[in-house]
Amino acid sequence: MEGINTQSVVKTAMHSTKKCSMKNVPVGVKTGYWDTAVNVPKQNGDIDYTEREARDCFVYAPRQWLNQGCVAISDQEGSLGSPLNDKGGGVFGKLCH
Repeated sequence: MEGINTQSVVKTAMHSTKKCSMKNVPVGVKTGYWDTAVNVPKQNGDIDYTEREARDCFVYAPRQWLNQGCVAISDQEGSLGSPLNDKGGGVFGKLCH
């Protein structure tokens, strides 16, 4: 789980070695949406302006930011920070295969 400053929506991130990807996660088995990578520098110094979902967990994944990992963002406002505390807290779980 990652959150900074006044962020009120939870992000879950996984940072891994090669061959760990969320690219085959079927629609409807998770809530929220994938974070994106855009304006990522290419090896030749050019900028890749294509917006892509951050579904590759490898810390050096091509076409994602360095150490971005696979990042899911909750679609529930108030799932982190003061709003979550005001509701009395919560429970988070993650299923890994």
